Amino acid sequence: MKNPPLYILQQGYLGDLIFIQKLLKLMGEKTQVVLPVLQQFTWTTNAIQYPKNVYVCDVFNDEYMHKDEFVYLSGVLTNTCKTYMALGQDKKCAAVLFTPKFVYAPLALSYNVDKQNQLTEKYNMLSIDYKGWQNDVVIKHNTEKENFLYQNVLGLHEDEKYILVNKFFGSSADEKFLIYKNGICTDLERLKSDIKIIEMCAISEFSLFDWSKVIINASQIYTVETSLCYLMELLKIKSEKNVLFTRQKDKEYGFGLVNKIFEIPWEYKHELKSKEI
Repeated sequence: MKNPPLYILQQGYLGDLIFIQKLLKLMGEKTQVVLPVLQQFTWTTNAIQYPKNVYVCDVFNDEYMHKDEFVYLSGVLTNTCKTYMALGQDKKCAAVLFTPKFVYAPLALSYNVDKQNQLTEKYNMLSIDYKGWQNDVVIKHNTEKENFLYQNVLGLHEDEKYILVNKFFGSSADEKFLIYKNGICTDLERLKSDIKIIEMCAISEFSLFDWSKVIINASQIYTVETSLCYLMELLKIKSEKNVLFTRQKDKEYGFGLVNKIFEIPWEYKHELKSKEI
């Protein structure tokens, strides 16, 4: 008997979509996988080679089989606010559901099962080992854009030493947060006179993946925990020092979320304050 299609609730975000590629690949070897995402993440199909038999679509604007049922199960807001999904904060658990038409896997609700291990729980939900997830992510590098950003936009030269800094996390204009006062900014004050500092920012026509050459060649990297960290796992970075600031108030919880899944030897820091801008 043919396996029923698998519908996955993981509407974003970029780090999560990178992290679950191994899961998508293994499930795609067994059945058709449907991954409805928010419109702001449909561009990832241009940057990531999604595994065979995985269909990525716009949850609101595309037509796909069993859309109504998926929308109902996922608690999608479809009236006055179509920019995000309601992730069911009131739900006490998340589990794979077998419907008459498809299998429903709410990976985005994994925090309801195990908040501290919510990332690895996405894999546990489908009985898959997350280890080695980095080996199953295929990036569609645009070397022309990477070189243009490196040389023409940022004015960097080959073999030039610089520190790469990322103070932001969040995937939309209304979800940007900046580390300020303590943390990164304080550390950088001691470095500014010694070496060039490149601060990451949103640049029209360039995605995070187009920063790959800049990331690879940085001498040091300072960042808040965000999708950049997942991308770094996939690149042969040359940085001698990597400093990661948690965005959580509880540092043990914050670092506990990611220290299992990252192989890069991070220097963890927590002395920061965050401010929405």
